[in-house]
Formats: sequence, structure tokens, C-alpha cells
Amino acid sequence: MAKHKTLQQKKLADLRRQHFVYSLEGKELATAVKPVSAVSLNQAATVASKTVAIANYSYVKHDIFKTGILTLSIIGVQLVLLFLLKKHILSFPGISY
Repeated sequence: MAKHKTLQQKKLADLRRQHFVYSLEGKELATAVKPVSAVSLNQAATVASKTVAIANYSYVKHDIFKTGILTLSIIGVQLVLLFLLKKHILSFPGISY
């Protein structure tokens, strides 16, 4: 048997867990555990794969903004250093422009 699970196996395992959790809500434990056929799980997997989940990626916008500010500030410092070195206002040993 393979060491790694396939994507379909992971989806089926997730559906089994979801079915078990949802079946426990509002019922007793003894009546909640029901055998689930593979056919119903496969049908549920195909339905789940066709539905599109809308995710909230607002944190990405914030991260891109922070990265852009950092990148622009680094480029700005490099341009200032280039100007200072070209005009010989600032000099470092071993660096000549």
C-alpha cells in the first residue's frame, strides 16, 4: 500500500469525518454512528468538488501593501546612496563612482 494518500482518499476521509460530526449533533452517540456506503461518499465527493468556496483573502492585500512599501523604501535608499556616491558627498573605502 502506498505511503501517501491520494487526493480522492483525503476527500473521502474528510467527508466521513464531516458526516460523523454532523450526525452527532442533536442525537445520542449510539444512534449517531451509521455505516456510510462508498457510493454515497463518492456522490458527495463529486458534489463537493463542483461547488466553489468563496474565500476571504483580505490579508493578502495587506501583505502586498506592506511588501510594496518595504520594496520602495529599499529602492529609495539605494537611489539616495547612488546620488551621494556619484557627487562624492559620501565615500566608502574601496567604492568609487
